[in-house]
Order: sequence, then C-alpha cells, then structure tokens
Amino acid sequence: MASTKLNPLLEFIWQKRKINLGVLTVSMLILIIILFFGLDKYYTASVSIVPSSASFSSQLSGKLGALAGLAGIGNIGASAQSQEMYKGIIHSRRLQRQLLKTEFTFEEDGHQKTETLLDFLEIEGESPRQIWEKAFKAMNEDVIFTSINPENNILYISVTLKNPFLAAAVANKLVEYLDKIVHQQINKEYTEQYNYLKNRIKVLKDSIVISENNLKNFLKRTRDLNAPENVIKELRLRRVLTLQSTILAELRKQEELFILQNMLNLSPVKVLDHAIVPYRKSRPRRALMLISFFFIIVSLQFLANYAVLAYRAFRKNLGT
Repeated sequence: MASTKLNPLLEFIWQKRKINLGVLTVSMLILIIILFFGLDKYYTASVSIVPSSASFSSQLSGKLGALAGLAGIGNIGASAQSQEMYKGIIHSRRLQRQLLKTEFTFEEDGHQKTETLLDFLEIEGESPRQIWEKAFKAMNEDVIFTSINPENNILYISVTLKNPFLAAAVANKLVEYLDKIVHQQINKEYTEQYNYLKNRIKVLKDSIVISENNLKNFLKRTRDLNAPENVIKELRLRRVLTLQSTILAELRKQEELFILQNMLNLSPVKVLDHAIVPYRKSRPRRALMLISFFFIIVSLQFLANYAVLAYRAFRKNLGT
C-alpha cells in the first residue's frame, strides 16, 4: 500500500528531475557560499586546573583534622579552595569585569593590535549599563565555558573568540585574575580570624599576669597560710591561674594548626595546562553543517514535489 502511494511521487520527481536537480544545486551553492564566506570563524583556547587538595596536601589536611580533633577544634583540615568555587568565581561579574576592561595586544591580519576585550566584542547598547549587561551575558553564554571532569575533578576552562591569539591571552589572564581573587578573599578571611586569635591570646596573657600578681601579693601579705579561709582563697587563686594557663596552651595549639592550614589553603591555583594559541577553528563545523543542510534540502524537495502532486490531483478531481 505504501509503495503504490510512493511510486507516483518518485515518478513525478523523475519527470521533474532537471528542475529538482537545479534547485538542489543552486541551494547547495548558496549554502556553501554562506558557510565558507559569510560565517565568522571562532577559535577556542583551553586551560586545565587540578584540584588544590591533591596528594601531599590532602594527606597533611587529614593529619591536621586528626590533631584538631584532639585539641577540640573542628574543620581545621578542610580546604577552602574547590573546583566549584573556582567555577563560580570565573562566572562572577567581578572577574569578568576585570577581563573586559583589560587591554590585550594580539596579532590580527598580520598586524599588532591593542584594545580591551570589551571593545573587541563590539557590543552595542543605548547606555553603558546596557552595554555591560550584554557583555556579561555574552561572556557567560558565548565566550567562557567551564566544566569539571567527574572522574579526576580537573576543571577545564575554555575561551572562544574570533581571534586565536586573543583567545589564548584571555584564557591565561583569566587564570591570573582567578588566583588573585581567591587569595584576596581567603587572605581577608584568614587575617580576620588570625587577628581575633592573636588578640584573644594577648588578653589571656594579660589576665595570667594579673592572676600571678594577685597570688604573689596574697602569699606576701598572708602570715598564716594554714588558716582555713586563707587555704580556700589560695586554692581559688591557683585554680583561676591554672584554668587560664590551660586555655592559653590550647589557644597556642590552635594558632599553630591555623598557620599550617593557611599553608594549604593559600597555595596558588594549580594550572595543569596553560592556554596556547589555537590554529584550528572550533566553529562553525562546516562539513557537519553541509551534510545536515543537504539532507534538509532534499527532504524539503520531497515535500515540495508531494505538495505539487497533491495539488494537481486535487485540481483534477475538481475538474471531474
């Protein structure tokens, strides 16, 4: 049943083969001209970053966690850096604004050119705010791409632009800004915590000095140390001094652990592969697009021939 319906269509296509072949040839020529001369070429430069808590760092981090547990301190061995955190910073407006305002020197058509990334993207808008909003959208949708390999936790950063030299320069500069932002934020947080810890130790030292003087003065003034009231007061003074000394010892342990933790978390962003200039375009994929559009055009021709054949049959039925 299907073949009887298909045969008239194939016969009609064969009868109009010159027209169909002409339409197909013209369509493919137009498509080739558009693909090879009308579409811009884009190049992708990539950087890969390994996790910060690898090998020795992770082992030392585990040992710090064990020591912190003995000292009664929680989460001392956890790393403040993660691939997810890197990914969030890369797509943040703070980092992207720095990139967009940075001047890059790159080669274009055999000449050296210097301009900001924002100028290179040629984003238009009615106001500066609109231009920046469009720029951030373009950066996250068309320029910067990030992905994390679930097997080895390596972070891949790709920058796609029309100029291969600029794509590589932007990718490497992005990692440089990422490292600065990470350490600015972590340093700020750790400085605040460390200052609090140092101030707490200083206050406790002053309190111990006062307690020692109180005990010394009491022993000097008291003639009968065996009197019950004097024994109780001496025990009270010594208990306060012992408690303060114990707290000071624990705070000093925490200070040492805190310094070791900083050594891990303040390590630089570990780049596995820096971006190099890509000499092969990443898009458009002309061969794939050409094959896809060829089948689309052929399918549309079949539909067009079927529509003409159906229309003629309809007119014929009306005439009878």
